[in-house]
Amino acid sequence: MTHFLFMRPGSVFIQVIPLGTEWAADAYYGEPARKLGLKYIGYQILPRESSLYDKYDKNDPVLRDPRSVSNKGWQYTKSIYLANQNVRLNLRRFQRRLLRAYRYSIAKLNS
Repeated sequence: MTHFLFMRPGSVFIQVIPLGTEWAADAYYGEPARKLGLKYIGYQILPRESSLYDKYDKNDPVLRDPRSVSNKGWQYTKSIYLANQNVRLNLRRFQRRLLRAYRYSIAKLNS
């Protein structure tokens, strides 16, 4: 969070959002970034981009319905999504966010 406090308004802030952390990503990063005048671009990973995809059945709520898991409480959510998850980006899919950031930056320079 500290890093984006030093970014200039109008800068692009890209965040990779792991499974089960959508609410925290927006509350702690997305909303404050927008209030600071940053162009916030969130990249919410797909289940197959998470290491949890290899640990849980494909139909498990951990992968299919993270919100229902979050409803079980912070400690439970933390033990799954924060303590035991790694992200493997699909670079082709992530590239779209990078291009959006690039185009935004170029348009801003040319305006």
